[in-house]
Amino acid sequence: VEYSVADDDPMVDWFRSTAHSYGLSQEELDGLMNEYIQVDATRGPDWNVESEALGEYADKRLERADSWAHQNLSEDAYEVFANIPASAGMVQLFEELMELNGQPQFNMTSDTEFQEVLSKEELRAMQNDPKYWKEKDPAFIQKVRQGFHQYSRRNG
Repeated sequence: VEYSVADDDPMVDWFRSTAHSYGLSQEELDGLMNEYIQVDATRGPDWNVESEALGEYADKRLERADSWAHQNLSEDAYEVFANIPASAGMVQLFEELMELNGQPQFNMTSDTEFQEVLSKEELRAMQNDPKYWKEKDPAFIQKVRQGFHQYSRRNG
């Protein structure tokens, strides 16, 4: 993994001045900086702990959110997403955004596969839901419309 630190990072100035005051060589400074960067990279949520909050399929849920973000976000936006530390809350946030964008709720259909699309029967059932025809819930309506759009693309 390649790491980089901005020259205007206050820690860089601190390392430089401290290394200078101790009379360290450039090689010794580089070693200290590398140690700092490696430790800094480990800050943030521990995925082993976070995944427990998401349950048995945590890794698949994270992969699904990543795949959706990669396919639907601009390159710049995806780069921001990719730099967000993986946490249960982040995965749940993106799952909610995915649902608002018409993706089905995460649902394992077998031990190895999860539901990526809604069937025609599921979409028809959603149209019969009061959230669609009576309450006119905009997010729910968008989910149904997006589901039919995906269905029509798959089935011509």
